[in-house]
Amino acid sequence: MNSVTDHDGEELRREEKEHFMECLPAGFLRCTKAGGIEYASEGVLALYDCCGREQFQELCGGNIAGMVLAEDRRRAFGELEEQLRRNPDSSKTEFRVRRRDGEIRWVDCRGRVVTDLNGNKCFGGVLIDDTEAKMARQSYWEQARRDSLTGLLNRSACVALVNARQNWEGQICALLIVDIDNFKSLNDTWGHLFGDMVLTEIARRLQALFRKSDVVGRIGGDEFIVFLRDLNDLNQPLYHGRRIVQSVGELQSVLENAVEVTCSVGIAVSPQDGRSFEQLLGRADCALYWGKRSGKNCCTTYAPHMSAWGEGRVQDSGCAQESCIESEMGLRRVNTQIIQYVFRALYDSVDLEEAIRLILQIVGRQFDVSRVYIFENQPDGLHTDNTFEWCNDGIQPEMSRLQCVSYEVDAPGYIDNFNEKGIFFCPDVSRLEQRQRRLLEGQNIKSTVQCAFYDSGRLEGFIGFDECRRNRIWTGEQIDALSFVAKILGTFLIKERAKKKTEKQINGLKEILDNLPGWIYVVDADTYELLYLNRKTRETATSSRIGKYCYCEFMGLGQPCQSCPAREAVRRGEPAAMEIYNGFLNLWADAAGIPVIWEGKRAVLLSLQDITKYKRLQAYAPALSGKRRTDGPLPVAQDETMAIYASDQEEAERYGEFNSTGTVMAAALEIFRLQDTFAKAVQVLLAFLGRRYGLSRVSLYMNNSRDSGKNTIYQWVDNQTAQPISLSDSFRKEEFFICHGLYDQRGTMVLSRDRYDTYKENLRRVLEQSGAERCPCCSQVSTAMGVTSDSWRW
Repeated sequence: MNSVTDHDGEELRREEKEHFMECLPAGFLRCTKAGGIEYASEGVLALYDCCGREQFQELCGGNIAGMVLAEDRRRAFGELEEQLRRNPDSSKTEFRVRRRDGEIRWVDCRGRVVTDLNGNKCFGGVLIDDTEAKMARQSYWEQARRDSLTGLLNRSACVALVNARQNWEGQICALLIVDIDNFKSLNDTWGHLFGDMVLTEIARRLQALFRKSDVVGRIGGDEFIVFLRDLNDLNQPLYHGRRIVQSVGELQSVLENAVEVTCSVGIAVSPQDGRSFEQLLGRADCALYWGKRSGKNCCTTYAPHMSAWGEGRVQDSGCAQESCIESEMGLRRVNTQIIQYVFRALYDSVDLEEAIRLILQIVGRQFDVSRVYIFENQPDGLHTDNTFEWCNDGIQPEMSRLQCVSYEVDAPGYIDNFNEKGIFFCPDVSRLEQRQRRLLEGQNIKSTVQCAFYDSGRLEGFIGFDECRRNRIWTGEQIDALSFVAKILGTFLIKERAKKKTEKQINGLKEILDNLPGWIYVVDADTYELLYLNRKTRETATSSRIGKYCYCEFMGLGQPCQSCPAREAVRRGEPAAMEIYNGFLNLWADAAGIPVIWEGKRAVLLSLQDITKYKRLQAYAPALSGKRRTDGPLPVAQDETMAIYASDQEEAERYGEFNSTGTVMAAALEIFRLQDTFAKAVQVLLAFLGRRYGLSRVSLYMNNSRDSGKNTIYQWVDNQTAQPISLSDSFRKEEFFICHGLYDQRGTMVLSRDRYDTYKENLRRVLEQSGAERCPCCSQVSTAMGVTSDSWRW
């Protein structure tokens, strides 16, 4: 009875254990000494993608051997047996399994020997899916072995592989050291970015030339090595060295700058030249520099007589010591170096887009991804375009068909994939929503990391890193590095796009301003330096140039104008307008100054409209009506061409265009047409002439008029600078006869007070009686008109 009770209790405890194990995320397994599976928990079934024990039984054949990938069985079971033999309570191994869906996963297995209810010994184990951790460790290990710029093996990895003698003992092997000729000069001339591109392209060509079993690495700034195993004869190393020289020489045809790039190769052969990495490298280095001394761009095989010359060089050579290149500093330092490189490349770049394309290539090779690309959102934020792309060897480009992709139609909810840090991490795209999965699987993407970039909180696009060859587990450090690179690229790209947008807007604005009819220009708000001139301004003031000063170019002054709409606009902080007269360019303008920011500077945009014709009409309109102007001289030059504008368009068209003389004649005709009497017309005409030319007095003397037999005299004065003089026939007769002989062939004479001492007494008396500074006179046979001025210089 007690035996039955004990058995039932033991069975109950076993069921409780199994129930407990079913609730844990790990998988629990129990199998016999012969390998038959007695129990597998739900965790084990989930690990193998089985929905029930029947599927699991079918997949594994009911035996633990069927659970392990064939390639790993011998090693894994050997490790377990050896460990359990030494200690039955502890064993550990790892192996790969093939799930029911065909996916390969890594499993961490830990177990011990246990006794079942019948007293039989069996194996009890815990199975944990270790795929992510395994991939992360492999990625860390792989990156620690790689050069960050070229993706080749670094020096430490090369040393370890070459010194693994068991892999090449008894074979003919060769170590080739490749050095780029005059690389420092190339770097200094074309820049580090171009130099890095040359290095990455040479690295790509070296990888393409040799087998996967050969060791290809970068061991210094511009030095590479190739280690060849299992050669057929001693001539093969020289053949391969010449292939390298030829391939590097062909770089010139693919480089945009058409720069000649050459290299020199030194060769050491094992076993006669050495049996370790250090020995072979030293001999190959001697051969290399023997060849460089002989003219470069060549391939040289080591010979004993070269040692004396190259012995000291090897000890001091950067390649004989630990190279301080990026890949030697651990994974964290590698990522730091990549970030620093990206920032330096962007900051120093002249052509940002070319720099971005090179950076995508370098980052892609460093992290060994299939494709690196950039998507930039359209202004509506609903569509995005693939604007940059780099593809690894054998990967199909996709950029041409990924234009105007709709977030709403092609991949609804896609933006929601980015977390609060702007990262979308997807190790398996098959788990995405159907339309998103279809979009990515259409590009053969297995895994991806995409990093968004923002401008003031608005999503502007993202940078993606795709793996098309297998599902990939990305480490946290990789994701952090890629995210940081994406942020740097995004920031520079956003600024570049904003700059181009601003330039496009400015060019559009300039085109509009060029087609406006007025004079438009922009000046610095503080110095009045010209920053922009529209077409009409350039055509009017042909000598004006950007960088000169507006008051000098347009007004002919040596200092800023006192009355200036630009100065007033700056003072007020708002638009200001005024009418200004430009004597230098001989025109009146309605000028408006508007404070603006122009290319990052405080500036004023000035817009001037020509109002000269209206000012002229305004000036002689009072004369036409017989009214007297008292607001000073009309500032219109004599030699300016203009049209007479009457009160209606018909008269304007009838008068047409006249020169300055024609203008006066047209005004005179209009005056005589409008006035009732000749005498009144003369008075109005004299007033018009006086005000038009800013004179003090105008007088008309008509000698021996046939109508009345008397001399006729008319006079106009401005009542400000001159007073009417007492006119008598005797004075005017005397004046006329004194001056008559001095008139030139045009009937004109000018008396000036600054020549007073040169005149005879009678001419002096004429000036004294008129009280004028200058006295121009005109004569037409029997008519004389005298004009005096004390304000204008003629």
